[in-house]
Amino acid sequence: MSVTVQAAPAGPRKRTLQVLAEIWSQRESLGLAGRGKEEIDAEINAMRDEDDRRMREIEELEHRPPANNE
Repeated sequence: MSVTVQAAPAGPRKRTLQVLAEIWSQRESLGLAGRGKEEIDAEINAMRDEDDRRMREIEELEHRPPANNE
């Protein structure tokens, strides 16, 4: 068995905004809605809260006296 790989000729290059417009159009035709500002803000705030919680845990560990493992 053998396989031959050949480069396909490049088609016309689309502009970024054209590609995005096509994606948005396809998503809309499928009934897929994008996230709203409130949803995005809530997700960002949740990530920040989680980061803050983890940083507090790290700081607590840094200030904890070393364990005596004898």
